[in-house]
Amino acid sequence: GLSAALSSVGIEAEMGGSAISKTLVNMQVASKTGFDQVKKLEEATGMTRRELELMANLDGEGFKAIASSMGMTTTELNKIVKAGKNLEGFSAIAGMTGEQFKQAFEKDAVGALGKFIEGLGNAEDKGTSAIELLDEMGISEVRLRDSLLRAGNASDLFSEAVGRSNVAWEENTAL
Repeated sequence: GLSAALSSVGIEAEMGGSAISKTLVNMQVASKTGFDQVKKLEEATGMTRRELELMANLDGEGFKAIASSMGMTTTELNKIVKAGKNLEGFSAIAGMTGEQFKQAFEKDAVGALGKFIEGLGNAEDKGTSAIELLDEMGISEVRLRDSLLRAGNASDLFSEAVGRSNVAWEENTAL
């Protein structure tokens, strides 16, 4: 279904497959790490994810001290903070809370991806653009951005293709 949807909007299989795979991996890391571990970090430090992110950028020594006090390297701590930021981005674009997105992804990863793509497609209804939303998330890789933007511009087609493939799978027939 994903392949059919991507090819319908003119994305070559290799490029689209790589982009969607990378997006799903980022969503999985964000869902697994970005919610539970960020919550633990916030409780342990008394700081929000955003405050930790700012500290990482503005006070390297302080950030290093926090990482060290928690038995982590700054790289490990940065990965958790980044996963939390990504979860916030994915969930906001999908129109969900972080917890809702995490649950949606765990239950149906392709469905959560579909909500994210639908959110990109509806960005202008919210007074922004899909490109701005992807920029805020730090998604700047050309092929990844292009695939997501094209999918977002055809979110209905994307949903229909995935839906048809799910029905065909259940019926055990080929598309």
